Amino acid sequence: MPTRRSTADKLKKPLLYLLVFLFLLSGTLYYYVKGETDAPGFSDWVDEYTPDGMEVHFLDVGQGSSTLLLCGESAVLVDGGEYENGFDIVSYLKHHGVEKLDLLVATHNHSDHIGGLIVVLQKMTVNEVLLNGSTAETTDTQSENEFTSRLLFNGAIATTAEAEMVYEFSGMQISVLQANNDSADENENSIVLRADFENTSVLLTGDIGNETENELINIGVNLDCDILQAAHHGSNHSNSADFIVQTSPSIAVISCGENNIYNHPGEDSLHRLRQANTAVYRTDVMGTIVFACNDNNIKIISDGKEE
Repeated sequence: MPTRRSTADKLKKPLLYLLVFLFLLSGTLYYYVKGETDAPGFSDWVDEYTPDGMEVHFLDVGQGSSTLLLCGESAVLVDGGEYENGFDIVSYLKHHGVEKLDLLVATHNHSDHIGGLIVVLQKMTVNEVLLNGSTAETTDTQSENEFTSRLLFNGAIATTAEAEMVYEFSGMQISVLQANNDSADENENSIVLRADFENTSVLLTGDIGNETENELINIGVNLDCDILQAAHHGSNHSNSADFIVQTSPSIAVISCGENNIYNHPGEDSLHRLRQANTAVYRTDVMGTIVFACNDNNIKIISDGKEE
């Protein structure tokens, strides 16, 4: 003969279902809100500021590098940090209305630059990928192989960079100043880019060191810029005094991770930039940093952390 359940027993199961439902709902809401607001440096205001200008987004990817250039309907992504950063980058692109990348640039074959691009290639439509064409041996063969495999599956056009190549995107000009330097040091083989919009210029340097800096100076390319991405995360072995004089930036951005094992940026490098009266902005201090360039003005925005 079945036993009769008390009223309290009868309420236990529905109450349990209700608690589980509320728990799952709270998790869903957290994911939704976090996905809507926690992309690095998310800001609708930036998009409103430069509808006809150029935006340069130095993304906070920790000890790595990733830079997004937006102009009109065009989008160019240079590097993508480590593999795990790729998911945040895709989220960031979506938040800023980017459904397709006109150009994706892998400056060189180190995981802190190409790792996140594996995810980007998996989840985004990409028109063209610019490669440095280096055959230098690295310790990042897994990242290289995964990147190459994902590039083949994506179907994007793969182009080996050459000096003096020029791209035009909605009034923004992207010029290749240096491609594969045929160095045994893969850092020195980084693609160096110059982005110009109206009277504003940005120099993106990858991980080049003094060797390539000197070569760029000696061949006489136009290095003068308003915004300099400090080479190799602000390493002491990059950003020489001569290179800073030739680039003459009013602003330098250092992409590096907080308390990183390499001690980037180096104190000597910082000193040389300050000696040149260059304002220094760091992703390890300020998070994602956005430069909105319009009407020959540069507006600087970070994601909330102050230097």
